[in-house]
Amino acid sequence: MDFSFSLAVARLRPIGTPLIASSYLAEHDPSEVEVHPADDGERAAYRRVSLPGMNGALEKNISELNEWGAQVLHSVDATDLEGTLRTQGVEGGFHIIIFPFPRFSLSRAPNPCNSRLLRDFFKSAQDGMLLEGGLIQLIMLSSQYEDWDVNGMANDVGFRLTSRVQMPPSFYQPREMSGKAWTPSGAELLTFEAAPLAPIVEI
Repeated sequence: MDFSFSLAVARLRPIGTPLIASSYLAEHDPSEVEVHPADDGERAAYRRVSLPGMNGALEKNISELNEWGAQVLHSVDATDLEGTLRTQGVEGGFHIIIFPFPRFSLSRAPNPCNSRLLRDFFKSAQDGMLLEGGLIQLIMLSSQYEDWDVNGMANDVGFRLTSRVQMPPSFYQPREMSGKAWTPSGAELLTFEAAPLAPIVEI
């Protein structure tokens, strides 16, 4: 939400290393009031068009990303990278595509749309966006891996899990879609690669 994850990644790489940081929401609009839902009822109905300012954190992080040579884009749909990323002048493919804390909505109730979101993301990344030998990474709570059938969604599209490790809690500042900061417990970095094609057997 505030690009702090992208900034943390950029700081680990030489200045000028190709890096594209994107948001699903549109560029920050100061006229859109920032509201933080108080309960699940409000979260279920919550809607936002542009990124919240997050008390200046958004502007600060984007400014530093620009200094590191990263490209910052908005209104990018992870389930339609061809239609929302390519159309913003992005060419070529990627060695790594990372999606931190994917979620269909703010509602904490079980929702099959979360699984569908992941499957559509894997498919979108696969379709001309990921270079051969490239990796897809997700940051999720450990409980979500089973609850959302992440392995099944990945396998459906031809990916397999190759690594599952704990995320350092201080690596970056996760936020809800409203911009409210939160501290995840048991966050993991999941890494997937394209599964090898099964050999063809003639009978």
